[in-house]
Amino acid sequence: METSTIGKNAGIVWQVLNNTYEMSFEKLLDQSGLSRDEVLLAIGWLARENKIVFINNKCEEIKFCLDKNFYF
Repeated sequence: METSTIGKNAGIVWQVLNNTYEMSFEKLLDQSGLSRDEVLLAIGWLARENKIVFINNKCEEIKFCLDKNFYF
């Protein structure tokens, strides 16, 4: 997969997360319309840019939300 496609998919995931507080991986898959691999690569892209937060609750389910504390 080309880097430009991963970046475009990261934008899609960012838009989905921008409309909610937090979201499970399964719901992110459903809402984004992307494949599992595409979402995983997009999450990696956003993580590298420090734009996503991983929330691990007591049920061992990881949820995602945007990091609203960007530093410039």
